[in-house]
Amino acid sequence: VDFWDGPPSDTGSVELGGAPVSDGRAVFTTSVALPAGQQYVYAVYDGSPSYAGSQNSVEQTVNPIPLSIVADDQTVAIGAKMPAFTFTGGGFVNGDSSASFTIQPTCSSTATVDGSGNDTSPAGTYPITCAGALDPNYTIGYVAGALTVT
Repeated sequence: VDFWDGPPSDTGSVELGGAPVSDGRAVFTTSVALPAGQQYVYAVYDGSPSYAGSQNSVEQTVNPIPLSIVADDQTVAIGAKMPAFTFTGGGFVNGDSSASFTIQPTCSSTATVDGSGNDTSPAGTYPITCAGALDPNYTIGYVAGALTVT
């Protein structure tokens, strides 16, 4: 019996694996990563001289995985060029990285800059927050960082 992530006749379907029939059943496991959402796994039996071929499907829900986006801490001297605000993602699976986001997050701070991008804030600590990331395979949470103006 072969197992597919959609109707085998669909162009985008991927074979998940196969298993022999034993005592009237076929059981398999797979390491193929399915995207989050409703998925239909199809079992296809090609038949034998004694039995006709058949196929059936089961609906499965693949839940998104929690992912944290942490704003990286930064330091800037008063009047100096504001650094680029960056982030680190934690919790990626299946070879994903921040390049996998459908929409990249943006990070900003409440510290102020002039028209040239230089800091105009007084010395102190300001939050760096990120928002807006999108990837349907993850439930994204955010952790603020700190901008220290010295």
